[in-house]
Amino acid sequence: MELWTEVRRRVLTGELGKRAACQEYKLHWQTLEKILNHTDGVWCKKSADAISRHFTRWNSIERGAKSAKLAH
Repeated sequence: MELWTEVRRRVLTGELGKRAACQEYKLHWQTLEKILNHTDGVWCKKSADAISRHFTRWNSIERGAKSAKLAH
């Protein structure tokens, strides 16, 4: 849910554009729209949990790729 709040705040304040948010947070356009349209943070509890797992997994993959590049 912290990520949800961060994405909403950055896009709605104009700090980050929608397209840039999709790229930075690896979100589909429709997912970003759902985040922006639902102030309570949950359009579906299951989806919010899936997004959280997605970011956790993506970060671990990214860290692994960076360490593999450094090893070569």
